[in-house]
Amino acid sequence: MGSVSWDEGARVPMRTGPWMLGLDGEQTVAALGVMIDDAAGMEVHRHRPPGAGSVTAELSVDVVVPPPWPGPELIARARLLGAGEADGTARCEVTAATGQVVAVATGRFRFVAAVGVVPPGSEGEPIPPAEHRDILDVLGIADLADALRLRPAADLALTAAARHTAGSHSPDGSVSDTGAGIANTVARLVVPPSPTWGNDGGSVHGGVLFAGSELAAAALAHETVEAAGAEPGQAAEQTTSIRMNFLRPAVLAEPLMFTASTCHRGRAVAVYRVTSHGPAGKPYTIATITRARAPRPHRRIARPRQPTA
Repeated sequence: MGSVSWDEGARVPMRTGPWMLGLDGEQTVAALGVMIDDAAGMEVHRHRPPGAGSVTAELSVDVVVPPPWPGPELIARARLLGAGEADGTARCEVTAATGQVVAVATGRFRFVAAVGVVPPGSEGEPIPPAEHRDILDVLGIADLADALRLRPAADLALTAAARHTAGSHSPDGSVSDTGAGIANTVARLVVPPSPTWGNDGGSVHGGVLFAGSELAAAALAHETVEAAGAEPGQAAEQTTSIRMNFLRPAVLAEPLMFTASTCHRGRAVAVYRVTSHGPAGKPYTIATITRARAPRPHRRIARPRQPTA
């Protein structure tokens, strides 16, 4: 991540590199979380009421062009849509080096009492990039099989609130049409605590919660396809949108847990719900993640030649 600068709005650059690679060895949408939250959040923050701080309340991201994206950097640009006494909203565009918009986002940020919040611009120099293998290495996950736990939903010790938000039911309360085995399976991704995840308020950065949520959904999607016996050459899923609600600050000193369940799985589109929480089970965020089957390349059908006269 580079330093924020200001033009018509906030501008945040991020170098491309192996730290953006996900489960399949390709760039992942999860890697966009920190830069989007920074750009949109900083843009709203500078329009806050006097003496107030700001926290992320909602974040919505739509992928325009799926990865991989060309380097050497991506740039997030955010502009204020509006701000009042209670909150503000900004729109953010992420562009590749070619100028192509690859993702668009909208963020809503609540204004709060500025207690323990570090003023923007006083955090010091950015940390230089490390030699990470992929985004799992960035998050301190050495073994995905050890960090990812698949089991029936009934076996997970969640609180009532977390069990409700991480369940496998449709919004109207009916059972999902994903089939009994898939609908009753959840994946929990555990990320070890690190002071690196901290934001200016001393809790986990919203972009890290975004990244973990997307990775948990991708991991569940991968395991589900594997369990169903994917056909050779079957098109993989790609994340197309993420909608997140931020409910409470995530405790920085505790492990982060991302519990993912399948809400719907069709032939072309799948919808996942991911709840981030700590050991106590109280949800930090709730995310709805849509993934679509990548289209297969069209094969040109050879037409028989017409007889010549």
